[in-house]
Amino acid sequence: MTDYKKTNKEWVSERSRNSDYCHLSKGNWGKSPLREELLKLPSVLNDYYGDETFDKSRMILTNGLLLASEGVSDIPNRFKQLKEKNTDFSRIGDIVKSSMDFFHNCTLSLSSPSVIFAYGNADSGHSAWKYLTQYYKVKSDIISIPKGNTGHYKFCSITIGDRKVHVIGSPHPSYGYNHLESDLISKGLSKIA
Repeated sequence: MTDYKKTNKEWVSERSRNSDYCHLSKGNWGKSPLREELLKLPSVLNDYYGDETFDKSRMILTNGLLLASEGVSDIPNRFKQLKEKNTDFSRIGDIVKSSMDFFHNCTLSLSSPSVIFAYGNADSGHSAWKYLTQYYKVKSDIISIPKGNTGHYKFCSITIGDRKVHVIGSPHPSYGYNHLESDLISKGLSKIA
């Protein structure tokens, strides 16, 4: 529903000007454990990098597909509604490309990430991991680190402009069993460093 208030570009620009606002602290996240897991992310990354580089106030959170949905299974329904409004999007691939173009041209113009944490790491269907690794040139082998019986983390480096950026593909932490595991994330990052 936020799209009715401001465009994505307006939200990103507003948040970049207001460094005191942290959507993780002040946004409405409902009952999902996702918010609590994302609040742990700077500490998990600092464990590996060995400093205090990462902080929640400097995190940028964005939806991999700029289409409001209640989850991956709801994306086709939401896209169908969008298509019925006679927009320029005739295929889901059109909105994926537009979303990634927005991420590249707008979000990244306001930041210089050294790490991108993609929650949702499927290679098929819809996932932030899939969008990133198809849109950008993957510079390293993709490393997979098993995470118990519930999935695995994926790691690679991509090229954004002239920079190498590490990507962590995580099982979606909105499920309680997918809590962040610092030792596994450090192990994966060390293999692509």
